[in-house]
Amino acid sequence: MWVAKEVGGELGWWLILPTCLAFWTKYTVEYDAMRVARCYSKCDRYPSINQCMETCLSENFTKPGKCPEENSMSPFEAVCLIACANDSQCTDLGKYLPPIPEKIIIRREKSNMVTLDWKPKDLVPRRDEGVCYLVEERHVLGPRYSESRLTSWGVLHLGSKPSPSIKAGLKTGHWYQFRVAAVNEKGSRGYSVPSKPFKTAVIQNAMFLLGRIKEPRNPREPRNLSLSGARVQPFDGKLRILLRWRQPPSDVPVMFYKLFWSQLIVGPTNESVIISHRSISKLTQGVTLEDVSGTTWDYAFAG
Repeated sequence: MWVAKEVGGELGWWLILPTCLAFWTKYTVEYDAMRVARCYSKCDRYPSINQCMETCLSENFTKPGKCPEENSMSPFEAVCLIACANDSQCTDLGKYLPPIPEKIIIRREKSNMVTLDWKPKDLVPRRDEGVCYLVEERHVLGPRYSESRLTSWGVLHLGSKPSPSIKAGLKTGHWYQFRVAAVNEKGSRGYSVPSKPFKTAVIQNAMFLLGRIKEPRNPREPRNLSLSGARVQPFDGKLRILLRWRQPPSDVPVMFYKLFWSQLIVGPTNESVIISHRSISKLTQGVTLEDVSGTTWDYAFAG
C-alpha cells in the first residue's frame, strides 16, 4: 500500500508492505466462525497453535442447546427432546460461558480505522480464562443507511483484546454495523445486539495527513445527455424517444438514476403541467421513453 508522508517539509510517497492475514482467516472459509473462535480461545495458549487448531476443528463438538439430528438420536435423547419444549427448560446451558458483550462503542480514528469497545453484562466466571472476542460486520454502500440492503454478517476480527483497533477492511463511503460474541473453549452465549450504524468517510489523496476527512458528495449530473430516435408509432400514435447519458463523476458508486420529465398540456383556455419521474438501474446508461404525441416535453436528470 502506498501512503503519503511529509519528510523535511516535502511530501513523499512511501510503500508499506501489507502484513500477512491473521492465521485464523483460512479456517473461517471452511468452518463456522463461532467454532473457529472456540478453538482459537483454546489453542491460543499452545506453542503449536496451528496444529492445535487443526485437531480442535476436526473433533466433534455440540454447541449448547443444539439438538441432535433425528436420524442419529439415541432413544434417551429422543425422550429428552420431547420432554423439553425449549432450551430454557434445560439446566446449566450457560455454565462457564462468558457473558454476552453489550453497549458497543465505536470511536473513529485517523482515516477509516476505528476502535471498538464494549462492556460485559457481568463478571466473567472464574473458570473462563482464555476468552476471545469474535467481531463481525455487515455493510451497505450509499449516502443513506438501508437495513434491507445490508450484506450478510462476515468475520472482521478475532482476538483476545476487549478493545480492538480495526485498522483494515473498512471501505470508504459505507455504512457499517458490528456485533461481538465472547467465546471460550466451552462455547458462547451468542452475539451482542448490533451496534448503531456507522458511516466511514471518503479520503481524498493525502488529506488524512492533515486530519481532514471529507464526507462523500452527491453525484454530479449525468454527462453527454442526448435525445435521438424520436418517432411516432403508427399503430398507437405514441412518441418514442431514446435518451442516452454517461456516468457522472462521484465519490462513491452511483446506486441508481432518477429521471424527471414534465408534460405541458395546452387546453382551449389554459395550460397545465404534469410532472413524472422514474427510477433507473445504475447499470443502465440509456432508456427509451414513450407517450402520446402532440405534447411538449421538458426533461431533467439526476444521478
